[in-house]
Amino acid sequence: DPAKMFPYTHIVKRNIKHTYLRFDKNGRLIVTSPPCSIEKIEAIILKKSRWIANAQTKISKQIELENRTPTTIQFLGDNFPLDIDTNSTKSFLSFNQHSGFLMGKEYNPLLIDKFYLDKAKEILPMSVANWAKQMNLYPNRINFRKTKRQWGSCSKDNNISLSTTLMKLPMHLIDYVIVHELAHIQHKHHQKSFWDLVSKYIPQYKDYRYQFRDYT
Repeated sequence: DPAKMFPYTHIVKRNIKHTYLRFDKNGRLIVTSPPCSIEKIEAIILKKSRWIANAQTKISKQIELENRTPTTIQFLGDNFPLDIDTNSTKSFLSFNQHSGFLMGKEYNPLLIDKFYLDKAKEILPMSVANWAKQMNLYPNRINFRKTKRQWGSCSKDNNISLSTTLMKLPMHLIDYVIVHELAHIQHKHHQKSFWDLVSKYIPQYKDYRYQFRDYT
């Protein structure tokens, strides 16, 4: 029985022609289709059963990884130990260059997000100003936000957005991201002229791009 193998939610939309399978954040199967019989939906689920099972296994592992309490926190290219003071009556996060991170009460990822945001606002504007002066390319505005798949971006209005997760990286990779986004002020593409400008200031940029895989 496909419904027992893969419990699902069925959404009917009259303005579509095809059936689509996706998953919610918990890995539950969502089927969106035009009006049709349950038998047809479950035939599609059965046909796609191997793909569904593999996808749900990956989602389950990702959820487990995200919910796991880390033992270290990445900051400026180094892994610092994280200790939890469960005897504390208040939530806090402190950092010491020598002893690492101490979190009070219980693990709270929001405190880590705030730490990265605070450090991004403290450190990154100085780096942007330094590179902007060297390149003679100045952004209109700098924004900071947490992103999962993008280290930085430059809008058509030359507003630069930098991910707060940049604070996980060593400074040479942070500098590369900044130079990359400043170069987009002059070149709104990734063609040869863009990379020529990047390489003028970061000659090792090709090597640096591979190093990002070590940071998540």
